This record gives sequence, C-alpha cells and structure tokens, in this order.
Amino acid sequence: MATLPSPDPWYVLRGHQYPVSAVSFYDPPGHPAGSLLLSGDGAGEVRLWDLRTKRPAAKRTEEHANKGILSTLGLRDGTIMVQGREGTVSILQLTDGGELKQTAALVDDRPGGLCFCPSILVGAADDTPLLAIPAYDPSQISLFDLRERKRTALLTLPAADAPVGMCMSIRAVPGGTDPLGANAVAGYEDGSVIGWDLRNRAMLWRSKLFDEPAVAVAVGLSKSGGCRVVAGGAGDTLHIGKLPTRAADSGAGEGNPVSQLRDLKTIQLKHAGINSISIRDDGKLFATAGWDNRVRLFSWPKCSPLAILGYHRAAVNVVSWSNAFYEVDGGKLLAAGSKDTCISLWSVYQP
Repeated sequence: MATLPSPDPWYVLRGHQYPVSAVSFYDPPGHPAGSLLLSGDGAGEVRLWDLRTKRPAAKRTEEHANKGILSTLGLRDGTIMVQGREGTVSILQLTDGGELKQTAALVDDRPGGLCFCPSILVGAADDTPLLAIPAYDPSQISLFDLRERKRTALLTLPAADAPVGMCMSIRAVPGGTDPLGANAVAGYEDGSVIGWDLRNRAMLWRSKLFDEPAVAVAVGLSKSGGCRVVAGGAGDTLHIGKLPTRAADSGAGEGNPVSQLRDLKTIQLKHAGINSISIRDDGKLFATAGWDNRVRLFSWPKCSPLAILGYHRAAVNVVSWSNAFYEVDGGKLLAAGSKDTCISLWSVYQP
C-alpha cells in the first residue's frame, strides 16, 4: 500500500537546548485530559508542558543534571517518575504552586555505569506496582516495589542460556492477555526478545529476531485475540509476532524455554534504525521513531504502512501516544522527541 504525503505537525514545542530523549503524556487529577506532556533531554532537564498554552508549566534539572533522561512516566495518582541515564529514578510531584518537587528516589543497591534502556511500569500478578529497570549487570532487570520503594527481585537468565548482552527495551504486557502469564517483554543487545513472568521471576520464552540489537519493543492487543509484539532495531526490518502459547517445546529443559513468537511477520523498511515504538491504545495504529529523522505510522491490525511524518532535522529518539482525548483538539495526539531538540505533536487518523 502506498504511503500518504506527510501532513504538518499539529504543533511543535521548542525550548530544550539538548536532544529530546523522553516524552510521555501526563494526566494527573484536576487537569483536562491529554493537556499535559512530560519531556526530558540529554542534559537532564525535565519539562512539564501545558498544551493549552503551548508553554512549559514547570521544569527541573537538579536530579539528573549533565547525565541525561531516559524516560518519564506519569502515574494516575499524579506521581511523576523520571529515569536518568545513570540508573537513578527520581520520584516527583507537581505542587499546588505548579513546581516539580522531588519526594524520593529509587537507586539500585549495586550502582553501575550508564544504562540505555528506558524503565517501564508493570504490574505483578498480585497487583503490586512494579518498576522494571536494567540492573548493575546490564543483562539483568531489577524490579522495584513502588509501595515499599525498594528493589524486591532480579530477573536473571538461566545459567545454561546463551548470553544476550544488554537489555535495550522493556514493555508491559496488557494484564491477563498472555496465555503463559507473562507480564513484561524485553529486547536485548543480541537481537533476542524475551517474555518474563514477574510473579515467578522466570523467563517464559525467547525469540532471536535480529542479528543486531533489539532496540525497541512494544506490546499490544490483537483483534484475533491475545497479544502481539512488535520489535525494531539497528537494521531495516520490523518483526511482529503473537505471544507463544506454551513455555517450552517438547524436550526443552525446565527453566530453558525455547518457544518462539508465532505467526511472525516482517515489515521491510527503506531506511535502517528504529529508536522507539508506540502502539495507540485503541489498537489501530503504531508509530516508530527513526534514525532517518522520520516518524512512520502503520496499521496495527494489518501491519501495513500508512504514512511518513516528516518534520525533524535529526533522528527521532522517542514517540508516545496520548491515552486520553485532548479536549481542545478533540483527538488523541502523538508526540515525537528528536535529536534536533524539538517535540512535534501530530493529530492523525483520529479514532
């Protein structure tokens, strides 16, 4: 299917002085749905944008100055989580006076060097809110209990498994949709994508999809039932597959899953390099952030290309959909943060 010409951005936010490395919509109580956006840059500045005024409502640099931001995440209770490249996660609150104030920090008890994998909020089987973040050993994943605000577990590959290298991306599986009970899917430096059971701290399946790092993964519901995973990396392909239905094929040893993603589909890209993937919550679209300065839109049900969004002058580092209808525009916005220091906002293919 031929791709459509690029529309113009709905708006472009300017103000960061360094590459934008994190964007996420933020819907705290007492604010219009979809009206706030969090962003972070390579120098450690966090900004809270008010999309009604198109200006920053607050900003903060103290916790991660000169270290860089990997991810921002706003929780339903208004808590903001900011992950720095050095591995620390700052917990912020928006005060009544409109300032961002740190209230706590999550620090691994084995601090290491720089990390490259954005953290993600996941939920265990007992509904304990968990934050997954790469550990001191970059192939391991630390799980932090957000109620206790401390690390409670470590996800480690079975000793007999081949090494996978650094964890590059972690995403949550929608609750109750994986037949094996996986709560998270992670991409690794060797090109593997792995499903994790957070309740039992066990690996359930592993698929080797790339010869290069699996830089970005995302998980979304499938119209035919269950979930699918989409993964991209340093190469020129996207791979999409259904979650496995059993943890190990016949003859596989305990703790050594050899299952693969099912019904695997491949999308060939004209330009190599994917930094980020985001699936819209209605299950109709997904977007990719490319090294070629472009955002690409695809149909999630058909896995077919729809449009190329061209605005940025440098690589697009991150994309994120709004989960709420923005009251002013009446639609769901897509945010894209780029190495050119700008954030483009797009209103496309509205539900």
